[in-house]
Amino acid sequence: MAEPSIFLEDDPEVPVRPKARARSESLPVLVIVVMIMELIACATKLFGVLSGVLIALGIIPEQQAQLSREQLILATVVNVLVFLTAFPAAIGILRKRSWGLTLGWIAAVVGAIGAVIGGVISIQQIDKLSNLPTGLPPDVMRIIMLVVTVVTQVLTLAYIITHCVALVKFGKWLAERQGPPGSEGVDGVR
Repeated sequence: MAEPSIFLEDDPEVPVRPKARARSESLPVLVIVVMIMELIACATKLFGVLSGVLIALGIIPEQQAQLSREQLILATVVNVLVFLTAFPAAIGILRKRSWGLTLGWIAAVVGAIGAVIGGVISIQQIDKLSNLPTGLPPDVMRIIMLVVTVVTQVLTLAYIITHCVALVKFGKWLAERQGPPGSEGVDGVR
């Protein structure tokens, strides 16, 4: 049996196949939302970096920071690394560039390492901060701070997982639009 065809109205002799469903050139919504969240998170990282630099320069007293000098330097370096990878990655992905995907994975790894370091620093600070004058007994403050630290780490882990899911979605989206290896990428740019 012959394949059904649709004929042009003005020429019944020329068969025309129905057009295949056009691929959407817009990014998946999850990718857009996560990359916008990433840009906002990068803005907050700048405040962390600025605070670290101000404390390191002695403009803000170290006692006010509640962190040791080593913890402060470590936190500042992690914030700088996350910013330097995540910000251009988000911009690249929103501009549909394949290099954004590579930087996005680097940012995810750096962010995960930073989250672990942040968790360790937070746990180290529990005893020091639980003795602050809050009106609560130190044992209650320790429990509250431990719960806050655990919840923060769980939320950070959920964000990193969501970031990775968005990167996988972007990678699939990008692969659908790129031809075989060596061909031009989206908009002729790799």
